[in-house]
This record gives sequence, C-alpha cells and structure tokens, in this order.
Amino acid sequence: MTVQRGMNLSSEDSTFAEYLAKYGKSYDTKEEYEYRRELFNKEFEDIMSHNAQNDVTWFRAVNKFTDMTPVEINRYLGGGLRNEERPHIEEQSDYETLDHAYEASNGGVDWRGYMNPVRDQGQCGSCWAFASVATTEGRYSIKHGGSKVALSEQQLVDCSRSVGNQGCNGGWASKALQWLQANGAASRASYPYTARDGSCKKGTIAARITGVSGVSNAKNAIAGGPVAVYVQAQGGFMSYGGGIYNGVCGQYDHAVTAVGWGQSGNTEYWIIRVQINGNCRITFDSFPSTA
Repeated sequence: MTVQRGMNLSSEDSTFAEYLAKYGKSYDTKEEYEYRRELFNKEFEDIMSHNAQNDVTWFRAVNKFTDMTPVEINRYLGGGLRNEERPHIEEQSDYETLDHAYEASNGGVDWRGYMNPVRDQGQCGSCWAFASVATTEGRYSIKHGGSKVALSEQQLVDCSRSVGNQGCNGGWASKALQWLQANGAASRASYPYTARDGSCKKGTIAARITGVSGVSNAKNAIAGGPVAVYVQAQGGFMSYGGGIYNGVCGQYDHAVTAVGWGQSGNTEYWIIRVQINGNCRITFDSFPSTA
C-alpha cells in the first residue's frame, strides 16, 4: 500500500508517510500497512521520549529498522552461533605492532581515515564476515601507508563453513580471520556480495593475514589498528543517531569493528564501525567483548 497525494493525514500518518518515502518502503496489503504503521508509531514515540531526556549522552533516530519487529531485526545481526561459546583465541606474544602506532596513554586513536566506506550487510546475519573484512582492510591500509583494498565478505559467508561458521545464520569473526590466514582474502570485485548463502568459489587473492591474536588490552590492540569486537545490538543501539552511547551491554549478538578510542570531557569512549548504522561512539562501560 502506498500513500496517495491529496489524502488527509494525521500528524502520525504524515510522519509515517515521510518515513516510507525516505526509505523507499511500501506494503502489499492494507493490513500490512496498518501493522507496520503501528510498529513505527510505537518506536517513534520511544525515540522521541528518549531524546527528550536531559541527562542522556546520545540520541536515537529513525532508520530502516523502525517499522520492524525484534525478530526481524535479529536477522540483520548474526554475531556468534546459538548455543556455542565464543572461541578463545590466545594472545600472540609476537603479534605484529606497527611502528607508528599510538601509545595507549596518548589520549586517543582514530583509524577511520584508513577505512573504506561502511557497507550494508543487508538481511543476512553476516556481521561477523563484515567485521573480519573491515579489520583486515583497515590494518592493510595502515601497513601500506593509506593504500586501500576492498575485500570480499561473501567469500567468508560461502567458504568459512569449513571452520564452523554458518553463513547468513551467524558466525565468529575469530574463525573467519583464521580462515583468511589459511586461505587469503579475495577482492570484493572478484567475489561480490549477494547477502545470500552460496557455494564456495575461487576469487582473486588481494591480501593475506600473517597472524590472528586474542586481545587482553583493548587500548593497546586498537593502537595497532582496527579490532573485531562484539556488542549487544538489540534494543536502543539499533536506533543510534549520534552522541556517546552508554547503554548496558548484555548478550553480545552483533560483530562490529573498533576503529579507535578517545575522550570527551571526563568520558572515554570507543569508536565503533557498525555496518547497520555507520560509525558510533560508546562509553568504556559499554565496551564489547573482543572477537
């Protein structure tokens, strides 16, 4: 169902109509339209209520998820596997440290200038693949003086089942990085993203990983480059619009990439690259688990 010109719209209907136009959404039936409008109005009210508070450090915003149910939103996540503990990766004592890496006591680091634009994973639980690729791309760029390479997330979706990942049904960034270490990372041009599970194919290798390490000190690790981490994305985080997020992390369900950290006044924060809503800042108290 689409909104026709000349219809008399209430304030709520007008807001919803603007939302549909902005995100190019339409529904097949009147019942679906009414259902989505109800979901949108409730979430919009929650967003406005949050933003009206005087003591919040971050604000929420309408986005493509505002008319969805939690179950539907969960399909965009995929951080980890159901009933499986996060794999433990030993920290490597000889893990490569970049000569120009910032010291942890320097007051902050920001690698966003070395990153490719944030990509949308679509309705596929492949966040773990995106976090792995973004981490690899960022560290490649840092090591090569700012030269960037675009690597394939789809290669990991299709091929890393051999190490236990499950494509669009979830996976672990650590396992994906270990798979890349053993097999090499294909270019995105040679192995484009489809947001669907597929059979493993051969792509053109554009980068290689020399080692995968666990993390005991997040600041020191991020000082050397981006790091794959996990956050709890369900709830308010999915409508993050700006500011310094200070929500409580509980059940980690979304793999993202930490690309820096900094401080605003007395508040320290991590800079997180999220493939569902861009870059955001979250307080140290909300720090996610490393991959």
